Amino acid sequence: MRNALTGSGAMNSVVATRSFLANRTRPGDRFVQKHRAAWATLQSGGSNGRSCEIFLDEKSVPATQRPSHPCGHYRISQHRNDRDSVIEKASRVTASASSKVAQRLVSPERVLSGNPSSILADAGVEPAPDRNRKRTWAHFLKSHWETLYACDFFSVEVLGVFGTVRTMVFFVMCIKTRAVRIAGVRIAPDGDWMKQIARNLLDPVDGFLRNASHLIHDRDPVFTEAWTALLETGRVTCVPIPARSPNCNPHAERFVKSIRSECLDRFVIFGERHLRHLIREFAAHYHTERYHQGLGSQIIRPTPSPSNDNASLGAIGCRSRLGGLLNFYRREAA
Repeated sequence: MRNALTGSGAMNSVVATRSFLANRTRPGDRFVQKHRAAWATLQSGGSNGRSCEIFLDEKSVPATQRPSHPCGHYRISQHRNDRDSVIEKASRVTASASSKVAQRLVSPERVLSGNPSSILADAGVEPAPDRNRKRTWAHFLKSHWETLYACDFFSVEVLGVFGTVRTMVFFVMCIKTRAVRIAGVRIAPDGDWMKQIARNLLDPVDGFLRNASHLIHDRDPVFTEAWTALLETGRVTCVPIPARSPNCNPHAERFVKSIRSECLDRFVIFGERHLRHLIREFAAHYHTERYHQGLGSQIIRPTPSPSNDNASLGAIGCRSRLGGLLNFYRREAA
């Protein structure tokens, strides 16, 4: 039988066979967790009685039997499947240490190859305490996905009797579903107006924020302390983003770009009434007719399909809004 410890090229992988694992059970020898799992697998008849191949780290191999390396390094060969599994587990559970990741992956039918700590270090994944403290904004969004909302203003130039007037539109968005509520339209929003808008959004029957827990907004002065305190009475915590960082509120910024490029920038708006009509038509198209890539090319509120699946397919029809500016194509019922 070949020696249990052999070097294979530049990788210098270490192969442990049944006899080697049996010898490692003597008192005084180091026997780490993955070796115990391999030995348990062999004793239980796993791997059909064949020799089980695992990869040992440097501390687990006697100094006299360690393979030499021309550069003075000791590299451990890692299976790609195990490497991907370790990284995936660590990315899903931010507070799991390397030992916890190994416990999740090692089973009587499977022996983990490589050291989880070295795998995570090579992949650039930080240790568990650092991953927990340095949680990214994307992790925050995913952890509060169900009850996370965002709000913002955008301005529209409206043509009035004495020239153009800058009108502000305030909207609130549900991050998970991308549903949008146009909360109000006003030329000069102030604190009293914002408090009334907050009361409407917190209505327990049909308020848009009745199920919200966090509300993302920028540091506009119109978001006053009184407005924040009023939202806290409805158990909504305000999350102001850093100054001059609109990328921290990307979903709201994307809606502003969509409504401007697809609708508002294509019209000369005459008065606030005309503006409200355009916003209302685009909101209906946005929720019931527009496909969203962020939702897997799905519609937010799709129209129910006919219940009769045996009916013949009808012709493809087109539904237009605002004189053909917004179009929606669907197959009509036969």
